[in-house]
Amino acid sequence: MVMLRRMMTVMMMSMKRRISMRMKSLKRSSDLIRHCRTHTGERPYSCAECGKTFTRKCSLTQHCSVHSTEKSFTCRDCGKKFKHSFTHTIHRRIYTREHLFPCADCSKNFTRKVYLTEHRRVHTGEKTFSCAECGKALRHKCTLIDHHRTHTGEKPFTCSDCGKSFSQKGYRFTHRRIHTGEKTFTCTACRKSFTQKGYINQHRCTHTREQPALEGRHKAT
Repeated sequence: MVMLRRMMTVMMMSMKRRISMRMKSLKRSSDLIRHCRTHTGERPYSCAECGKTFTRKCSLTQHCSVHSTEKSFTCRDCGKKFKHSFTHTIHRRIYTREHLFPCADCSKNFTRKVYLTEHRRVHTGEKTFSCAECGKALRHKCTLIDHHRTHTGEKPFTCSDCGKSFSQKGYRFTHRRIHTGEKTFTCTACRKSFTQKGYINQHRCTHTREQPALEGRHKAT
């Protein structure tokens, strides 16, 4: 019994010392309040758009940019705009050549390690992600997600101009050129411009006199 009391006393003293040291490290009352939320689970800052809650105001501010279309950070070299400071910083590595991740097999460099990891699969042939429906193996998680929509029929990307829906963001991006009139692809032979890569490939055949490839169809016999 005496031994148990001694052990309890030692444990209490040790706990008090840890609490005292923690209290000293939290010099400001705001630091102490934030620390206490790790124990209480309190998340007083709530997003007005989606209702997600946060323990810190700065975390809420950073999250709100997800809903905002404003892009406050501009690259001084190319003019590209970004919502977040960290994505702007990563993009800047293209020009500063700092903190790049080089591929050991080719001359390519990447601004993030995750991009290098994905690229390495081109050399290794590794296909990590498999479709649960058909078993098809794919190199990237994003392509697996896109592929899976061929089974579900889901089309989450909707055109704000006409309401047409698409299974992939890239398809919607290409479609939007119908409304904007943007013609990104230009023929080097005659300077005629087109909204889609497929159209310019067909057009080039008028210069080379080659027959355009039939995609998704069978030639008549």
